[in-house]
Amino acid sequence: MTQIEIPDDVRDALLKILYHTLLKIRAAQNTELTYLLSDHAHNIPSLISSYTPGTFRYYWEIERAEFIRAMDRLGQPFDSFQTHWAILERHHENLETAS
Repeated sequence: MTQIEIPDDVRDALLKILYHTLLKIRAAQNTELTYLLSDHAHNIPSLISSYTPGTFRYYWEIERAEFIRAMDRLGQPFDSFQTHWAILERHHENLETAS
């Protein structure tokens, strides 16, 4: 099976999301927030290393959406991710158009 290359802008956005997530974990003083952030981040390395459109869609449609709901529930901001999610959103739209 041929490995699909992750687009550079998508990889870079995911790495920046991972970076910001780790910074938030380091600064967190709330174990529920720490868990939520680590739960959000733990699949990003495999998404980068074993990219497929399907795993990307799952991250975008399921994992990210649940992360946003949970951050809202805790009253936590997630604005540091927005710029990077905008890049991922364009990629998601391109995947949907190509399908």
